[in-house]
Amino acid sequence: GVSAGCLNRFSAAGHLIERLLLPCRAPTMPCFGGDALTDLYLTSLVRTALDPQDLDGALFCWPSRTAGLPAPRWNWTPP
Repeated sequence: GVSAGCLNRFSAAGHLIERLLLPCRAPTMPCFGGDALTDLYLTSLVRTALDPQDLDGALFCWPSRTAGLPAPRWNWTPP
């Protein structure tokens, strides 16, 4: 929903389950955090000059009803 100002939640089968309307025009990069991975973090894109009334460029965080999964650490060894 980066162009629609929303965050979409899809099932494992690819069906839209939920749409969360956000107070910014271009939300990007959602991720889970916190000890139990139940905090949802979301950044937002700045598309034009900042207006004090806009929340473009903000970082959002709120509790999620669904916990995230831990991401594996990337371990790369140069050749």
